[in-house]
Amino acid sequence: MVLIMSNEELEKVMIGLDKFPVVRVSDTLKRALDSMTSFGLGFACIVNEDGILEGVLTDGDLRRILLTRQNPLPALLVTDAIQFSGQSPKTIGSGASIQDCIDSMKKNHIADLPVISNQNKLIGVVHFHDLI
Repeated sequence: MVLIMSNEELEKVMIGLDKFPVVRVSDTLKRALDSMTSFGLGFACIVNEDGILEGVLTDGDLRRILLTRQNPLPALLVTDAIQFSGQSPKTIGSGASIQDCIDSMKKNHIADLPVISNQNKLIGVVHFHDLI
């Protein structure tokens, strides 16, 4: 059962940029892994130099890399993380309702949903557990 916080604005439940892993398009997979580990989260958002969300790297992406790539691990770690990320991530606009977030997360079977501004800049993320 999902409990919806009534009359809450998305900004009140959104996690700010300094509270989850955000790496640049040119950052290596190792840098992304380090960031994910330091925050203790199973994803990293990848942004360009203007802060536009370009991809999301998840623990699932990492498993698929290890199972499908024949490169030695050191070679993978120095490759740009964006190459391994989902480059059409599901997002939600900053004006969306909490119910919109929950519906999108359920539909797409995801627990973390990047929040973007009208200019497509990453401004935060919503975590499913924070909504229930």
